[in-house]
Amino acid sequence: MRKIACIFIVVILVIMPLNVFAQGQVIEKDERVSEDLYLFTDDFKNYGIIEGDIFIACNTILNRGILNGDMSGVFNRALLGGEIKGDVRFTGNKIDIKGEVNEDLIGFGNKINLSKESIIDGNVNITGNKVQLLGFIGGDVYVKADKVNIKGEIKGDVNISANEIYISPTTKIHGDLTYEGEMLHKIPSSVVTGETTGKNTHNININKKAGLSSFVGLLFKGSSYVTYFLLSLLLIYLFKNIYLEMIIDVEERTFEAGISGLIGIFSVPIICIILLISILGIPIGMLLGVLYGLLIYVSKIPICIWIGTKILKSREKIYLGFTIGLFILFFVDFIPFVRFFVGLGTKVFGAGLYLLVIYESIQRNRKNSIL
Repeated sequence: MRKIACIFIVVILVIMPLNVFAQGQVIEKDERVSEDLYLFTDDFKNYGIIEGDIFIACNTILNRGILNGDMSGVFNRALLGGEIKGDVRFTGNKIDIKGEVNEDLIGFGNKINLSKESIIDGNVNITGNKVQLLGFIGGDVYVKADKVNIKGEIKGDVNISANEIYISPTTKIHGDLTYEGEMLHKIPSSVVTGETTGKNTHNININKKAGLSSFVGLLFKGSSYVTYFLLSLLLIYLFKNIYLEMIIDVEERTFEAGISGLIGIFSVPIICIILLISILGIPIGMLLGVLYGLLIYVSKIPICIWIGTKILKSREKIYLGFTIGLFILFFVDFIPFVRFFVGLGTKVFGAGLYLLVIYESIQRNRKNSIL
């Protein structure tokens, strides 16, 4: 049974996008992809040329290359530079467009920013919470959002429905302007070439689809925790006694665990860099780097078990305890500032507990070999 579990862990490590191991997929500057791409990955970067369409679900996407087809995607964070010769359809959390889209831009997002370098040759139809249109748009614009900021050039008509609307005096709208919401200042006559029709209202009800986009960040964060949860349960099953010893060490050897963790976390990267400088040390440095990443990745497990078993007041309920602890850390991860210190403490003490176990195991083996 344990052999099957080990094989299952290896399979999951290979096929699942883990934050520590998965570097995502990168298309280099000199690469050319001559077919459509269908991707589900952690991170995706394109510096080359993609001849077909791309259908993607990922945490972050960066485009600095050329896409000759359409892009359809769901992502947490997107930075779209380069050139996309087809349509862009998206649902995402934070979307920044700094390149050129030759056709239409359609999507839902929490924060959508079309920078001053952006060029959208077609129409723009977007729904979001905060929307900025700072570049060039060659077609019509349809925006529904909480806050809208426009400071660019728009060749077509503009239709806005938002709670707060700001249109810069330097904006140039060549078509008509129709808006519903609170205009934060009077629009100079030079801004709109066509007719301006507006209705000042408050509390615009944003389309429910915008809520989906703000949920995308939570979705990807949650999916990484689900992967972590499944792998951790397998590790706890395989090494249950070791983890039971660790949660005892959390209280009885707190200082030792903290010092060991600090030394390990901050010294290993330096050692890796020194090893990678020399040709002979490169393989060792790379192996040490992988082991270091693994240590950081699993460092959360004993801390989650300790938190959960303390709440349950029972060390025997190790699986339920881990689940409760991970659930708590999942929500702490959404609290600014607090998540940094909790995350750092978790990594330091968790890594220290593993290092203590490794050290004691080495010591026992030495004693046994002497005897």
